[in-house]
Order: sequence, then structure tokens, then C-alpha cells
Amino acid sequence: MQTYLQHTTKFWNIRVGSDEFALHYGKLGTIGKVQIKSFESEDVCQKEADKLVRQKLRKGYIETEIDWDDFIYVDDPEVGPDRLTAHPRFNDHFQEDFYLDCTDEYSPFGSD
Repeated sequence: MQTYLQHTTKFWNIRVGSDEFALHYGKLGTIGKVQIKSFESEDVCQKEADKLVRQKLRKGYIETEIDWDDFIYVDDPEVGPDRLTAHPRFNDHFQEDFYLDCTDEYSPFGSD
């Protein structure tokens, strides 16, 4: 599930994986901030995501269409690359988890 919402000067979007979701939010025209939240089950994750979307809609945010391929994707520097925050073309090309492992010294984004 991917939802992109906008308010007058702010944006907020959520991308839901199996048991985690990525929030990307900030002022329009900026890169914004990214948060990844993990849950103990897929059901709990989906319920929390739905609850957050309802809260934003109540605050006056509106759902808008966006071309997700042209969207700016930002990885959390504390966590590193993640399937939820990586660009879809990256995910299509780099299928192995090796590419996302920051602890493996030989991976592209590994430890220095």
C-alpha cells in the first residue's frame, strides 16, 4: 500500500511492507524526513497504517496522485538502504538482500 497526502504546505506519505512501514513527510519543496517502523505482525502493521492515514485525512490532508517513479526516495542514514525507502528501479534490479546489508563489508553499502 502506498498513500500520498498533501496539506497546504506539507506532504505525508506512507509505504507499507509486510510487517513494517516507511513514513516520509515534510514541507513541500523539501526532501523531508523518513521513519521506518516495525511491528510484530502484518495485521498490526496494517491497522496502524490505516489509523495514521485516517488521522491525516481528519486534519485536512487530501490524497493526491503522484508518479512514484519520479518521486524522491530517501534512505534513513541511521538504518541504511531499505526496500521500503529505495527507488522501485533499485528494487527491480537489485533483488538480493546482499545489496541492502550495511553490516557486510563486501556489500556495496557495507561497513567502511
